[in-house]
Amino acid sequence: MITTVTFNPSIEKTLLIDNFFIDKINQIDDVLISVGGQGINVSKFVSALGGKTNLLGIISGNTGKQLLTILDSMQLDHDFVWVNGDTRTNIRIIDKNNETFTDIKEPGPFINSVDIEELKEKIEDHFDGTDIFVLTGSVQKNVKPTVYKDFIKFIRSIEYGKKVAVDARGELLKEALKAEPWLVKTRLKDFCELVDKQLSDIEEIAYEARNLLEDVDTEYFCITMGAEGLLLVYKTGYYKVTPPVLEKINPIGIGDAVVAGFLISFLKGETLLNCARYACASGAACAASDDIPDKKEIDHVYKDVKVESILF
Repeated sequence: MITTVTFNPSIEKTLLIDNFFIDKINQIDDVLISVGGQGINVSKFVSALGGKTNLLGIISGNTGKQLLTILDSMQLDHDFVWVNGDTRTNIRIIDKNNETFTDIKEPGPFINSVDIEELKEKIEDHFDGTDIFVLTGSVQKNVKPTVYKDFIKFIRSIEYGKKVAVDARGELLKEALKAEPWLVKTRLKDFCELVDKQLSDIEEIAYEARNLLEDVDTEYFCITMGAEGLLLVYKTGYYKVTPPVLEKINPIGIGDAVVAGFLISFLKGETLLNCARYACASGAACAASDDIPDKKEIDHVYKDVKVESILF
């Protein structure tokens, strides 16, 4: 079981507008409504791949009720903490003609220390059935950047060996590393910010990640690099994984698909190399699909994914 924790879920309202213009009246061609938040996205991908998943998090208001209705229609198990306010609604504007993507995000409801403790209780309630916990995505503005670190420590206080995966950036990621999560996934841009260096050379990126792994008891660093694929770095080497060239038609949830693909493969007992390949194939298939790709689509991409294995 993969249990995801989403502090700041959302209703995603996607507006499809051909030839979108700033400071002008635009005609909407279509409107798509879905649920979002990176943890929720990971769970959606896990479910589509046939894995077992459970969603924990924080919701509120009428938007929260709408979110649960959609999750129920997708037959996704969930157990959320209810708080005051209203779950955020994010607006996405996609202009396929000009290949632009505009994201307008609400901040989300205020949450307090009592809400945080209730969420920890939810984790305890679902602890025994969970193989891997996933902490991913943004948190509300009033939440301290140490929150992922605190949750990792809380999980490890119950069972030290419990696996925790983190996908984050900025101070949230920097603080989370201090608690030594099992897996860290981040974008190259955010990794460069973490190490305070501008990096483009693959070997230099891998060695910087290895240096971080030597300082903490984290097993894997997954760094996504867009169309160039990803690096999966471990203590004695790394895999450079490159997807086939595909038409990118969807910018949403690619990193979440990478996380889901890796975790599903890992729980199936696949080799680390194959976990890296499947993670890359999952992200590439997501980018090339209008919807959540199924296993057949990912398997089709998987056979054309290239992997280089390098030892330090």
